Amino acid sequence: MLNFWLAVAVLAVLAAVFVAWPLLRSRGRNLANEYNREGENVVLYKSHLAELEQSFKNGEIEEAVFKQLKAELDRSLLEDNYTTSEIVSKRGLSKPVLIISLVLVPALALSFYLSRGEFDNVELSQLMKAQENELIEAFRANRDANPKVTQDVVEKLKDLLEKDPDNLKNRYMLARNYAELGDFRSAISAYQAILIKRPKDSRIMAEFAQTVFFASGNRMIPEIESLVNRALAIDPDNTLALSMSGIAAMQNSRFQEAIDQWTRAINLLGNDPDVATLQAGINRARELLVESGQEVAETTPATTEAATTDAEPLKVVLNVALSEGVPSEPEQTVFVYARAWNGPKVPLAIQRIKVSDLPTQITLDESMSMVPNMNLRSVDQLELVARVSPDGSPIAKAGDWQGAIGPVTQDQLSQGFDLLIQNPVN
Repeated sequence: MLNFWLAVAVLAVLAAVFVAWPLLRSRGRNLANEYNREGENVVLYKSHLAELEQSFKNGEIEEAVFKQLKAELDRSLLEDNYTTSEIVSKRGLSKPVLIISLVLVPALALSFYLSRGEFDNVELSQLMKAQENELIEAFRANRDANPKVTQDVVEKLKDLLEKDPDNLKNRYMLARNYAELGDFRSAISAYQAILIKRPKDSRIMAEFAQTVFFASGNRMIPEIESLVNRALAIDPDNTLALSMSGIAAMQNSRFQEAIDQWTRAINLLGNDPDVATLQAGINRARELLVESGQEVAETTPATTEAATTDAEPLKVVLNVALSEGVPSEPEQTVFVYARAWNGPKVPLAIQRIKVSDLPTQITLDESMSMVPNMNLRSVDQLELVARVSPDGSPIAKAGDWQGAIGPVTQDQLSQGFDLLIQNPVN
């Protein structure tokens, strides 16, 4: 936020200078013109006076006439100089105009921005960035994330929704963050408000059902199953709804139905980290189905195994090196990671090494995912980054050095890449 206000101050000063500069130049020119006119008047006065005195000496005019003409010449000089000064003084109104401009231009610009600009969105973006960084730090330290950063995001979203209650994007983020904090009742209220506006949104409906499931102590009540069925009626390929449907079938001893729903979800998810959990559920459902004396459908196990064993795990090999001339110390931290080319900048796979390890070869794969459902396979285009951080901070800032390649598609990952750390981070 400090950087934002510094930028505002610099732009305000530039705007004031932009307005003031023409006025200052105009005032300077007026003063110069005043001095030039007065000088010309004096030169002309002296010339006429010399001619008058010469005529008097030559006896061409009498003394009384000489005195009268000299008095008129003196009066003419005074009048000419007074007129010049008066004109310039009237133009000199630029001084108060200048002062008013210097004060009003920044004030009016700031007032307009606060009323019509994106200040609130800038603040929200910074809070979400802090939340993202805390998630990374917590993952690295193998601890729970500090809930305060999420609470700060919640408070800001609530403030924004008071000003704009119809902003469904902010309300959706509020629902997700409430669920992250474990405040399921508030999350349910937020999802309900969205569904009133978008009753056919299967994704919102499935997430709403999942939140109610958590709020009910992981028990599948009829209301949840009804929501799940409605979501699947809208979108049969909704993987979250398929997963929830499998849970409902499992809790009601409909083991074959659970296997079928979870198998369909696995086929749609590919190599998503959630596949392992679903596969474990399928294996348990098969055991219970056999124990109950029923037969497992022959096609189900084959389909499931093909989905989990045939696909190659997605990975990329990076040859990381440090360019000559880059200031560094052997113990400084180097982050090597892949992230989305467009979208959230949470690393989808990351490794941490030291400068002393360079040059080296690093392999990033799907197992290095930091957040569920966010891995190398979850985005179409990636950015590959290697960054030296002198203080070990995961947040890129001035003083760091990095190398980056992108955009890179999933199909290109198999060829490997050379990452040379050579550019300063500004």
